[in-house]
Amino acid sequence: MIFAVFTPTVLGDYQDPLLEIVKGNVPGHSFTAIQGIDENVATTQYVIWGEEAIYVFPPAATLMNVSSSDIDDDDGDTGAWNVTIFGLDGNFVEVIETVTMNGQTPVTTVNQFYRINRMRVGHSGTTETNEGIIYIGVGITVAGEPATIYNEIVDGVGVSTTAIYTVPDGYTAYLKLFAIGTDTSKIIELTLESRSIDSPDNSWSWDYHDHFDARTIVYDMPLAFPYTEHEDLKFTAENSVGSAFTTVNAFFILVEDGYTLINQTFTVQGDITADPIPVTIIGDVVSTEFIAFIFIAFTTLYIAWITEDNKNAGFWYAFSVVWWIVTMSQWSIDQAGDPEWYSIWVFLVPLTFCIVQFLNKSFFSYDDVEKIIRKEHKPI
Repeated sequence: MIFAVFTPTVLGDYQDPLLEIVKGNVPGHSFTAIQGIDENVATTQYVIWGEEAIYVFPPAATLMNVSSSDIDDDDGDTGAWNVTIFGLDGNFVEVIETVTMNGQTPVTTVNQFYRINRMRVGHSGTTETNEGIIYIGVGITVAGEPATIYNEIVDGVGVSTTAIYTVPDGYTAYLKLFAIGTDTSKIIELTLESRSIDSPDNSWSWDYHDHFDARTIVYDMPLAFPYTEHEDLKFTAENSVGSAFTTVNAFFILVEDGYTLINQTFTVQGDITADPIPVTIIGDVVSTEFIAFIFIAFTTLYIAWITEDNKNAGFWYAFSVVWWIVTMSQWSIDQAGDPEWYSIWVFLVPLTFCIVQFLNKSFFSYDDVEKIIRKEHKPI
């Protein structure tokens, strides 16, 4: 078979494949994280966030308002100047929008959002962070706080602090690690819940449940929890008595659905004790379709070659011509824009051979038959 071979030298971290994902070196994979902060976890179970209330996901995609509890979170002032929203639209497709802050006055988004996964402060003034609580939500805004809150950034944190997440369309999220902590000896009850909102089984279910106190616990999953597209997730907590401070941090690996790993071989160059070691990648970068087509092309060519009957051999050569053309077409698709595309001329060798043999077996062989007939009926 004919394959494209490329041999760039790269530095590969052979010890930590997750680091390669974070560095963007693994196609189809990405990293995302969420956190939740609740300074007053009560005896009622609700999402870990800054509001002492049950979190409600948006019922439909809508325009959102962004505002702050502090007037200094304003473009050109001492606090946050702008905030970037990472959310999903009505089809669960990721939407990213940056909003310029205007203090306690709500600023309406350009896009409609169905889910608000994360927010992050971008540019800020002399305090280099958000001075107030930055909200995103809908309804009447009073002193910067909207009537219905869908996410928020606690003052001075710079990133959203609501422990909720929804998996984007076309992706699967793998929960690899999460950490929970509290500074109190009171018993905190933590629950990880999920639901698939657009399926018949749309009820919330508990995926993880535990109790802890006065410590931070890190859960590094030996087998990551998979969550398919459109699933809602939330970390909830409740206290045994009174109120308590609680945080949670969760780290996900997002994998694009239908992603196919490219087969690669690795050749170590130089000192194998180096960290990281130099690696040469030799990859067979062709599609599954190309493999199938070239296999059929070679198979039909072989059958034609071993067929003694000229008529049948001509048929198989013609059949092989078709598959060599299909193979060349697939190669053009696979290698479009790459230097390897120009290797397409190599396929002209078997294609030309099949065409010549087809003509020879299908047409010129009739002259041989006619000669044989004339010879057998030649008068004595």
